[in-house]
Amino acid sequence: MERENAKGSLTKKHSESFDLIIKEIGFENAKKICRIVGGDNVYVPMVETLERPLRDQMIRDEFTGYNLRELASKYNKSVATIRYICKDIIKKKRVQPMSGQLNLFDTESNKSP
Repeated sequence: MERENAKGSLTKKHSESFDLIIKEIGFENAKKICRIVGGDNVYVPMVETLERPLRDQMIRDEFTGYNLRELASKYNKSVATIRYICKDIIKKKRVQPMSGQLNLFDTESNKSP
């Protein structure tokens, strides 16, 4: 909004950043933002920060244990980043015995016939 100052010239009461918001989402939606946070200092995160948890969950859901390179390519991330995102899953898979593997400490399996 513009106001007329004491000298008669017009000055803006909001920032250029808010002008961009108004231009992008429209005046009515900008007013909604003003009603919610008007007067407060608000940190607006980068898009990557908002999207990261969803992307990471999608990567975890698609992870098979053998597709690090494919996921890295699909999500445009390094293999190391995909490995880091899936580290909990990888750790769980490492401590599980392979299918059909005997457990050295399983007393039922160690009994003599």
